[in-house]
Amino acid sequence: LLCVAGYYFFGLIGLGYAVLLNAVVDIIASSMLNKIIYGVFYDIRVLRLYILTALLLGTQFFSSLLSNIFVGIILQTLVACFICVYSFVQLDRRINFKSILRNERNCD
Repeated sequence: LLCVAGYYFFGLIGLGYAVLLNAVVDIIASSMLNKIIYGVFYDIRVLRLYILTALLLGTQFFSSLLSNIFVGIILQTLVACFICVYSFVQLDRRINFKSILRNERNCD
């Protein structure tokens, strides 16, 4: 409903705000339900990741509104590159890609 209302009243900009607001409401609601129903609360690392993600996505969104299009595109590109590198590093910490590649080479 937020997305429909945002788009209806404010166009694509309203849709962007609605999606952002929807994500915030979703995180708060899922946190509360997990705490109430299951007694589980997010670890501080997960909360830091949520905050970092929100800041990066907010930077992406607001840089698209800059009056200087060139600066906006450069900023969006830099943030997108940072997100890709950061995501790969975090996945590598959890999955350890190097050990997976070594095991595949040993199987051949």
